[in-house]
Amino acid sequence: MQGARSGALRRRALLASIPAGLLAGCTSAEETPPGIGEIVLENRLAAASDVTLTFTQDGQEYETTATVTGLSGDGPNREVVVADWMGEHGQWDLTVEAAGTTGSYGSGEFDDRYYDYDETDCIQLVIRIEDGGMDIRPQTIAVECP
Repeated sequence: MQGARSGALRRRALLASIPAGLLAGCTSAEETPPGIGEIVLENRLAAASDVTLTFTQDGQEYETTATVTGLSGDGPNREVVVADWMGEHGQWDLTVEAAGTTGSYGSGEFDDRYYDYDETDCIQLVIRIEDGGMDIRPQTIAVECP
């Protein structure tokens, strides 16, 4: 796993050193939004929270539910979700329901820095459940696709 990721990083460094004009005719996975490699659920509430993730891509819908311990409970107040349906590159939408609030995030919200992933790299989404609602944001680190 680490060797493949290192190879991808070396490839990116090499591509960055080549003038853009020379690469104009090339096509790659970088033109397609990356899939989700993992979803990190962080519960900043005192009580445990059930979180429902609804993922839609290419007309298919998948749903997963996870329970995340609250700050007053034993153990970590975070869960990492990885599922087979998450890793496909392309357009997708995610709806999150937790603690009486709903949030969403879609691949259409990515800016340019999220298109620098090859076919084996996906993004990490962090979802923080807080008193005022939830915060959903992608991380710029690449993680392995499921």
